[in-house]
Amino acid sequence: MSRSSQAYNIDFTEKFEKQLKKLRDKIRIKRINEKVIEISSAPYRNIDFGVGYWRGKRKERVGDDRIFFAVCEQCRREGHQSYNNCESCHTKPNNTIRFFEIVDSHKYNEGPRR
Repeated sequence: MSRSSQAYNIDFTEKFEKQLKKLRDKIRIKRINEKVIEISSAPYRNIDFGVGYWRGKRKERVGDDRIFFAVCEQCRREGHQSYNNCESCHTKPNNTIRFFEIVDSHKYNEGPRR
């Protein structure tokens, strides 16, 4: 089975879910949800890795936001577990995509939200 035809499970961190609810902008929420579905259908397409605090995570732009995620099979293969620190790493199947955080694009270089 090729990567593009493989079905991927979507998993959100608690932080991602809280940030999504906090947006209170239906259009932004809709765009992010659409992008999550798009990513789950082809997570390896031309998407860059983050740097610094987001090392080991892939990043994708959604309007003025960036969303950060990791594909479990790639995280394990590349040895990124120490960067991503997933508490449920050993229980998630390889075909899981874990979404970590939503960051305003202009705050990308400032580091994580607290």
